[in-house]
Amino acid sequence: MNISNQKRLAAKVAHAGTERIILVPERVGEIKDAITKADIRTLIKSGAIRILPTRSPSRIRAKTRNAQKKRGRQRGPGGRKGGKSARMPHKLVWIRKIRLMRAALKHLKSTDQVTQQVYNDIYRKAKGNFFRDKGHMLFYIKQNNLFIGAKK
Repeated sequence: MNISNQKRLAAKVAHAGTERIILVPERVGEIKDAITKADIRTLIKSGAIRILPTRSPSRIRAKTRNAQKKRGRQRGPGGRKGGKSARMPHKLVWIRKIRLMRAALKHLKSTDQVTQQVYNDIYRKAKGNFFRDKGHMLFYIKQNNLFIGAKK
């Protein structure tokens, strides 16, 4: 009782693999008699031959992982691919840093906390990457008594 030919025909008709074709055991006699594609189509319509839906990998693990990443988890060294500059380019880091420092310096000048000479000096130092960050720049200004009215 070899009905592999019918299974192969059904796969061809349904545009599916043979693994997805299920032949109902109670109606094997009918299936055995089917020799044309038209016969197979009628058997599919009547339910003697069933086609399973396509299987795909479950997305549940990916969804939970993405939810955790949204909350800031799984960002450690084990979850990183690429170097430090691949994840955040050096140029972008520099742009953000210098804009922040220049804005802070502009604010200090506009509120008359530093003189024009000090502003120019600190501006050039910032441009030359003398300061690590804004906090370091403000620390330098305070440490060297560069604020207007600071005690010498």
